[in-house]
Amino acid sequence: MRITVRSKDRYDFNKGMNDVKTGIEDAENGRWETLGWAKTFITRGTVTRTVTWTRGDILGPSKTSGGGER
Repeated sequence: MRITVRSKDRYDFNKGMNDVKTGIEDAENGRWETLGWAKTFITRGTVTRTVTWTRGDILGPSKTSGGGER
């Protein structure tokens, strides 16, 4: 079985939200974007895994490979 997961996230400042890492309110951090010192940006990632099973093995996959990022 081959599985590909694609992800897209937008880093921006949202009113009423907090920064996950620091806990600082986005309203406070958002001023940096207003001043032009910070910019909203989009990140993307993809990972592909290949999983194979051995016939008759009911305990799980016998081999998993892959995992590079683009």
